[in-house]
Amino acid sequence: MAENGVKRENAASGSSSSNPQSPTSSTTPAVKKKKPEDFKFGKVLGEGSFSTLGSFDLTCTRFYSAEVVSALEHLHGLGIIHRDLKPENILMDADMHIKITDFGTAKILSDGEVNEKGRNSFVGTAEYVSPELLTDKRAVKSSDLWALGCIIYQLLSGLPPFRAGNEYQIFKKIIALDYEFPSGFPEVPKSLVQSLLILDPKLRLGCDEQGGFPSLKSHEFYEGIDWENLPNETPPDLLPYLPSTSTNEEGLRSKHQFVGNNLIIKTGVVDKRKGLFPRKRTLILTEGPRLYYVDAQAMVLKGEIPWTKDLRPEAKNFNVFFVHTPKRIYYLEDHTGYAMDWVKKIEEVHRVYFGDTTQL
Repeated sequence: MAENGVKRENAASGSSSSNPQSPTSSTTPAVKKKKPEDFKFGKVLGEGSFSTLGSFDLTCTRFYSAEVVSALEHLHGLGIIHRDLKPENILMDADMHIKITDFGTAKILSDGEVNEKGRNSFVGTAEYVSPELLTDKRAVKSSDLWALGCIIYQLLSGLPPFRAGNEYQIFKKIIALDYEFPSGFPEVPKSLVQSLLILDPKLRLGCDEQGGFPSLKSHEFYEGIDWENLPNETPPDLLPYLPSTSTNEEGLRSKHQFVGNNLIIKTGVVDKRKGLFPRKRTLILTEGPRLYYVDAQAMVLKGEIPWTKDLRPEAKNFNVFFVHTPKRIYYLEDHTGYAMDWVKKIEEVHRVYFGDTTQL
């Protein structure tokens, strides 16, 4: 795969053509088409995608969202609407710079065409789809800016702004602009997200009607960003905690002080998110059923996730999983990549005590 070119696919006609301009120019992060061979070499994908790296701090969010802005400016300049921009499609290369991928649903505008004409079938991912695609069945360049707002929100909070139990409910929230910021969300990026998550695509910061990308790049959040030299900048440190997977007897004995005589079924170190910043916790699943979390450094019991028949675990990817309870959603990250194993174990324990509730 050539790193200095991007293959553009026209989903409507099935035609494709090579991009004559390099997406790895001095002002734009790389944009590439995902191919099967990309997954055979760790060097190509580097450190993974935004979705597997979890939530970012302010410095990382500023830098990496700026790279996304530069990439979108380049794409839109070529007449390409991505239409499915989401964390899973933003990859990190070996140098920790971004590469936007998966152009399977991208739209290439004809010469002189400003936005997509005609109505199309639904494309995109529920949490990041723009309201105009739901109501008018057409995407515009500004649709990618809506997705950018969702991504910036998620990079700082750990969850997308529009969440519900199914796609239909998510779509209803999007059309109603029904979302809220968690307590402690910084004011400057908050104003940026609010400027992007606007129902009218012609009013979003960065769209042609609002001054284009220069207006977006001049937002206060991006103060200090050297846009011309961004691809050559050294990315900020992004070092996920990689805990030991040891489960020796001494370690298990130390955990028993928190769970009484309950049999420990699974234990491990996770990042537990509440608000902006994750807290490192030792998660302990026991019979009972009980799900405790302990301060991993001070070894102090901090609390437990309440069990009811309505408790439901959900794996977002190999690192991130949720535990849904009637009053709260617990956001947990296992940086060793065993999120799905946690979900499986919790489901098994749930069935033992509450039976199969999927048919209820």
